[in-house]
Amino acid sequence: MGGKKGQIVEEQKHTMEFVKYSATGNDFILIEDLDQSFPVEDHRWIAALCRRRTGIGADGLILIQKSMRCDFRMRYFNADGHEAEMCGNGARAALHFAHQIGMTGRYSRFESLKAEHEGQVQKTEVGVRLQPPSDDQDVPLEIWEDIKEKLKGLQGTNLAGLTPIGHVKIGVPHFVLKAENLRTVPVEKLGPVLAHHAYFPAGTNVNFIQVSDRQNLQIRTFERGVEAETLSCGTGAAASAFLGWRKGLLDFPVKIQARGGKLTVDFDTSTGSFWLWGPVVPVYSGRILLKRTA
Repeated sequence: MGGKKGQIVEEQKHTMEFVKYSATGNDFILIEDLDQSFPVEDHRWIAALCRRRTGIGADGLILIQKSMRCDFRMRYFNADGHEAEMCGNGARAALHFAHQIGMTGRYSRFESLKAEHEGQVQKTEVGVRLQPPSDDQDVPLEIWEDIKEKLKGLQGTNLAGLTPIGHVKIGVPHFVLKAENLRTVPVEKLGPVLAHHAYFPAGTNVNFIQVSDRQNLQIRTFERGVEAETLSCGTGAAASAFLGWRKGLLDFPVKIQARGGKLTVDFDTSTGSFWLWGPVVPVYSGRILLKRTA
């Protein structure tokens, strides 16, 4: 009995508290890491924490750290364990979490891996200003034809009704395609092929959209790094709204129906940046046993 007690006490010395968040179905593990003790180099362990059934389960893990020039620093890791430049819904969850632990007021500035941002917390609605779009381009017709050729032999991948409308980077890269019937798009089959096509050497997120009217669209997203369809993607929503607007299909603000909930994207023409708004919900809290793989 004494041995078991001692083991429990020893384990408790090596735990870390976390809060699980949902941002329109995009789910994240949030950890306060003010002393920067979290083992960010252990990609396999981060992936294990994000793995469903055997870990906590999440689309990504977010560390909240001190910043020298902003209210806080957000470090975002995809479910594969590797750090990414930005995550729109993750940023909204980070803003809510930082506000809850007293690091910020309702308005705040924070830094991600490569940029600074601002955000607002209005109860359960959280907004974040995303970076201006960059690398905005149409996908060349010959690339689309090559993609179609590669997908010919893949069962259940009818490309009828799919039209590429562009590729853009909003913190992270996004390929956007318009669908005639979003429900029938085989996202899990098309996603990996499109996301890792040679035309996108760093990989890309893939968004399928159906335009309902000039201010409403539906979206489904295959996320790079998660390597699966997620219930929502914030930067994907912004990329899709922007490219739809650029193609003359949409007017801002755009309301976006993802599988996990509703988002709103507005475009600030004076700065060229986006505001992404939507609900954020803390789901549960717990303690991670720091049993590492490396």
